[in-house]
Amino acid sequence: MEIINVFDTRIPWGTSAHHIATRFKDLGVEGATNGVKMLFVEIAPGGRIMLHAHGAEVFFVLEGQGRFTIEHEEADILPGDRIIVPRGHIQGVTNTGDAPLRLLAVQPPSGWRFLFWHVRALLRRLWR
Repeated sequence: MEIINVFDTRIPWGTSAHHIATRFKDLGVEGATNGVKMLFVEIAPGGRIMLHAHGAEVFFVLEGQGRFTIEHEEADILPGDRIIVPRGHIQGVTNTGDAPLRLLAVQPPSGWRFLFWHVRALLRRLWR
């Protein structure tokens, strides 16, 4: 069993070129989850994740408020909201509140990671 606490100071904060006033903690990829990645994202008031596209992603709003964009659709988001971004769709989010916007992002494997985890699972089934 592996338990990770996002408030553990040993887990470093990261940044990205398409994040403004935003930081994240990579909670790792667990082999038992077939390559699913999780990120704890914190966007400062007025900060944003610029429009970009990659594999599918699911967001869960933990705290704060914001405005989420997927392709040409925009919607206000609040704690408790779940947002699904289909693979390859353009996405972005802006913190519209006065407090940090905190999100949990879950990314299933895509591209080579998707292929790797499926080939690995197939080989494990064959070797049993």
